[in-house]
Amino acid sequence: MSNKLHHLLLSIICIVGFSFTSNAAPNTLYTALQLEDVHVVYKYKQLILQGCPEQGKLEIFSIIGNPIYSCDLAQLKGSTIPFDLETNNMYIVRISIGQKSKTFKIIA
Repeated sequence: MSNKLHHLLLSIICIVGFSFTSNAAPNTLYTALQLEDVHVVYKYKQLILQGCPEQGKLEIFSIIGNPIYSCDLAQLKGSTIPFDLETNNMYIVRISIGQKSKTFKIIA
């Protein structure tokens, strides 16, 4: 077996092993890919989460950093959350998975 093929097979085995381990901490590569796909939109008094995983945490802050809302993503019953934010204000939404997080600025 060539050296390149050996390294390729070893890499595939490692990736598959980490992706399907349920009791271990989230794989950093897997977490980064999940967060890369997340988008947050606020319209019609609803917070819309697109590509959001079922694990992790959702937090909403005022633009000066005051906490407004926090919950585990597993508690949410879908990707559209009715949420009445004060109109014409900017807010920060943070989605966290393990040690990684992604922030969004939204205007209500």
